[in-house]
Amino acid sequence: YLTKFSRLIRLILDNSGSEEIPLEKEIETLKLYLLMESLRFENKFDYEIFTDQNLDTTNIMIPPMVIQPYVENAIWHGLMHKPDHGKVSISITSNEAKPSDLIIKIADNGIGRDRSGTIKSKTGNQNKSYGTDITLQRIRYFNPINTVKINDLFDSDNMPAGTEVMIYLYSKIK
Repeated sequence: YLTKFSRLIRLILDNSGSEEIPLEKEIETLKLYLLMESLRFENKFDYEIFTDQNLDTTNIMIPPMVIQPYVENAIWHGLMHKPDHGKVSISITSNEAKPSDLIIKIADNGIGRDRSGTIKSKTGNQNKSYGTDITLQRIRYFNPINTVKINDLFDSDNMPAGTEVMIYLYSKIK
């Protein structure tokens, strides 16, 4: 646990000093982060990361830590208050028209944003979350047409069934 945690901290420190990093480093950092959170929450959730096999993760450059804040929100706000087992799925695919352009989807089967907001207000936690706002600013600095869309998910009975975040990232090739 300590070895993996120190590796995660080292990757975060190394990556934070760069304006852009290879996609493979972002994925490595994300895998370690998910492992640490899974252990911390006593395996209360499963996770999967799907990467399109046609992606050149070594040469596609992206800003560091663009996926993690959304995954953190999925875990802390969507899954932490879920009474049963949860799941976070991350898929990283390319835009068919331009393979270096990424479509990153983060989906959870948590309690949903409305219920999470209700819990937050009942506990008196009125702190504003800045992680996703700062991340959006950073990815737009990287390329002004980059965007993030957040969708609420519902089951067949129209009950909240999680959240989906779509990141459209127009990346660079090394």
